[in-house]
Amino acid sequence: METYAAYADRRTRLGLNGRSILAFGVLSLALPFTAWFANAATVDAPSARTVHYQVNDLTNAQGVERIYRNLQSAAHEVCARYDAHGVSTARAHQVCFDAALTTAVAKVDAPLLTQRHAGETEALLRIRRAATVASR
Repeated sequence: METYAAYADRRTRLGLNGRSILAFGVLSLALPFTAWFANAATVDAPSARTVHYQVNDLTNAQGVERIYRNLQSAAHEVCARYDAHGVSTARAHQVCFDAALTTAVAKVDAPLLTQRHAGETEALLRIRRAATVASR
């Protein structure tokens, strides 16, 4: 009398095959991004901050500088929903900040403030171009 014993390997006993292992790997890699996708699907209403200033502060350099710093601070607060822990969120924060600050300066519509903002924007563009060229 002959007896044959067939022993299943570990993967067979656990019911695992190549496809299920691949599916588990893909899901485990995709799981951390689900929260990000869920947040990306929800559109938050843009927040706003009010910056108070005196009209006569728009006529001198010190007043314009103080108002500009207050507008920058408000723009950072408005864009605080972007968590700057990653490259993409840091870039989104920068885009939001630039847009909020430009909009605020345009709403004030004061020549010295607009000139101050244009100077800062040109300096930042030069720095970003230099960093892009250096990274190549």
